Amino acid sequence: MNKRCTRETPACDRCDKARAECLYGVNDFLRRETAWGKTCLNCRTRKKKCDLAKPSCSRCSGLEISCEYAGVSFPAVPTQSTLVESFAINAMADIISASEAVEQFDSSSGLAGLSDYSGMKVDDPDLKSSVLDWQLLKRLLQENPKIHIHSVQIFSWNSVLDSFLTEPPAFCFAILACSVLVHTPRMPSSWSMAFYTKARKCYVLDESQSIRMVQTLFMFAGFAFVKRQPYHGLVALTRSAHMALHLKLEIDPDDLPILASLNEEEKDERRRIFWILYYTLKMAQIHTGDNTMLPEGFKTRGVKAHRAYANGSILPETSSVYHISQLLDIFEILVEHAANVPNSAACIIANRNFDNFHRMITDWHMMLPPHLHLIPTKMTQFLKNEDRYGILELSNLYLVGVCILNRHRLYFSGIVHSDKISAPKFEEIAKAIASSFDAASDIAAICSQLIEYTSITDSNSAELHTPTSVTLTAGFWNQAQGVGFACFEAAVTFWYSYSRIYPEYLQACSRYSSKMSYINLRNEIRTNMEVLKSTLYLLETAQSNNGMSIAVRSYKPNMFTPLLDCLKGMIAEINSIDAGRQVPTGTAVEIENILFEMQVLSLEDESSNLSVVESQDPPVFLGLLGMDVNGCMQWRGRHEGSWRKFWKKCLQEDFF
Repeated sequence: MNKRCTRETPACDRCDKARAECLYGVNDFLRRETAWGKTCLNCRTRKKKCDLAKPSCSRCSGLEISCEYAGVSFPAVPTQSTLVESFAINAMADIISASEAVEQFDSSSGLAGLSDYSGMKVDDPDLKSSVLDWQLLKRLLQENPKIHIHSVQIFSWNSVLDSFLTEPPAFCFAILACSVLVHTPRMPSSWSMAFYTKARKCYVLDESQSIRMVQTLFMFAGFAFVKRQPYHGLVALTRSAHMALHLKLEIDPDDLPILASLNEEEKDERRRIFWILYYTLKMAQIHTGDNTMLPEGFKTRGVKAHRAYANGSILPETSSVYHISQLLDIFEILVEHAANVPNSAACIIANRNFDNFHRMITDWHMMLPPHLHLIPTKMTQFLKNEDRYGILELSNLYLVGVCILNRHRLYFSGIVHSDKISAPKFEEIAKAIASSFDAASDIAAICSQLIEYTSITDSNSAELHTPTSVTLTAGFWNQAQGVGFACFEAAVTFWYSYSRIYPEYLQACSRYSSKMSYINLRNEIRTNMEVLKSTLYLLETAQSNNGMSIAVRSYKPNMFTPLLDCLKGMIAEINSIDAGRQVPTGTAVEIENILFEMQVLSLEDESSNLSVVESQDPPVFLGLLGMDVNGCMQWRGRHEGSWRKFWKKCLQEDFF
C-alpha cells in the first residue's frame, strides 16, 4: 500500500488489478500506519500531533469526542459503511478543530482581497475533498432536502453528488460551507467557517477560469450575504459575472459551434448559471441603484430557459428563475420610474407610462406557466415543491409590482381631495387603489398561511413532511427572505389606506376590489397588519441562533430590523387614530440614522467581538417616497427629500 497511486478514475490501476473498491481520500487515513501506531485514531485522521495521554488525549478531550487508540483495526480497504459507522457521529469534529482550523477573516480586505492570499501558507497538508466530505454532504442533503435543493441553486445536486470526489476542491468546500451554514438544526458557525477557509485557500491555488469556479465565487457571495457582509458578497458576485462573461455564458450554447459536443444537460447547466447570475445581479442592481452592477455585455443574448431534471430525465417545465429574470427587467424600469419625482401632480393621474407598465406586468403574468402559480388553497402541495422558493419569489414580485405601480396614485388620494379632480380621473384612481389593496391582501394571505405552517417552539429542527402537512422551521425563513420586501409594500398600502386616504376614494374602491369591504375595512387592515408584523418577526429572529418568535425581537439587528421598526410605527399611528389621539408632529427623525446602521459581523467566528458598522439600505424596492410614519419617522434615501417637497407642493396645486 506504500506505492504511489495513479489517481485514475473510476479506479486506479492498483485497485483495479486487486479487484478492490477504490475510494480516493480513504487511503489517506491509513497511510504510514506503522509510523503513526502510537497516536490515537482521531489525531491520526486529522494529521495532528497527539500527546498520547490516556484514557483521552488533550485534543480529543477539547473536542469532547471519544479517544481511541490502535486497538481498533481497519480493513485493508475500508468501505463507505465502515467509515460512516466510525466517524459519522463526529464527522464535523473529524474534519476540523473548531479552535484551530478557523482562520480569521480580515474584514478590511474581505473577498476583495483574495489576490492578497496568493502567497499564504497552506497549513493543511491535504486540501482535497475526501469520502468523509462526500458522506457529510449527502447526510446534510438527506436530513433536510428542501433547505438545500431549490430553484436558485447554481448547480445540480445529482451531478455534484455523483462526481464530488473529482470536482475542484474549492467548489466542494464552498458547497459544504454553504450547506452547513443554512442547515437545520443549526450547526456551530466555526464549522461552516472552517470549510469556507479551506475553499478560499483552494480557490487562490486554482488559477483556472471554469464553470466550477464561477459557481464557487457565486457561493462565496451567498456565504457573505448570509454572514451580513453585503459589500464582500457583491464583490464576489461581480467577479463571478466577469468570469462567466469570459466563458461566454451570455450566449446560448446552441449558438456556439465550439460547444456542439455538449449534451443537453451540460448545455442546460450553462443556461442555469447564466440566469441565476443574471437574476441575482439584477436584483442587487435594483436594490442598490447601481447601474454598473451588471458587467458590460452581460445581457440576455437569446439564452434559452434552462429545464428541470429529475432522475436523469428532462422535466417538461422550466425553472422559475428564468421567469423571475424576465420580470426583473420590467422592475428595473418600473422602480426607476416610480422613484423619480414628476413635474406636477397632474402627471400622476395623466401618465401614459402607467398604462404601459400595467400592460407589461399583466402580459408577463398571463404568460407564466400554470405550474409556477402559487395557489394559497394548495399550500401543502406548494411547500413540498422543490421549486417552492422560486414560485414564492414569483408570486411576491408580481404582487409587489402591482403595489409599486399604484403607489403614486395611492398617495395622491390622501393629499388631493376628490372634488379637485374630474369624475373619470377619480374612477381611475379608485381602480388603482383597489388593485393595490387586492395585491396587498394576497401578500398577507400568503404570509398568514406560512405562519400557520411554521413551528415556533421547535424552529431549529429539521422540517417535518407528512403526506398531509408540512412543518416549517428557521431554515425555510432564512431562504425565503424575499417575503420581507413584499410585507413592506403590503404594509405601506394598508397603513396609508387606513390613516391617510380620503373616505370618498375608499368608498369608490370597494366597488372595484374583490377583497375590500368598506364596512369591515378597518378590521381587515388591522388583522393584516398584525400578520405582516408576525412575518417580519419570524424573518428577523430566524437569522439568530436563539429560535424564532412572533413577539420577541432578535438580540442582534439584521436587514429586517428597520422594516419591522417601520411597520410597528405604522401600527402605532393606526392605534393613535383609533384612540382619537393626535398623531405626533414636529421634526421627524430619519429612520436610517437610528435603525439602518447595522452591526455587520466580519466573516469570522460569531463569538468574536470584532465588528464593523455599515449603513445599508433595507431589502425593499421603494422607500416611503417622502411620507412620514407616525409623524416621527422618515425614510432616508436618494429621492426622499425631493418627494417630501413634491407632496407639499401638491397641496397648493390647482387641478382641472
